[in-house]
Amino acid sequence: MLLEFDREMAKTRRILECVPEELFAWRPHEKSSPLGRLANHLAAMPIFADAVIDGQAKRTRDAVSTPELLQQCLV
Repeated sequence: MLLEFDREMAKTRRILECVPEELFAWRPHEKSSPLGRLANHLAAMPIFADAVIDGQAKRTRDAVSTPELLQQCLV
């Protein structure tokens, strides 16, 4: 299962690398969340997995840049 998680996280990092910082405030639709929030949600997946395993979460704040998004994936 850990091997599958590592494969998925590698794919997630590749996707997050493509998120342009200048479009973090862009919304696909007026009722949608901004792209930055959606990217942060995706980047937080390892934190959610850790919370399920350990019973506690460690997320502090949303990333405001692409490098910060990638750093969240290294948890």
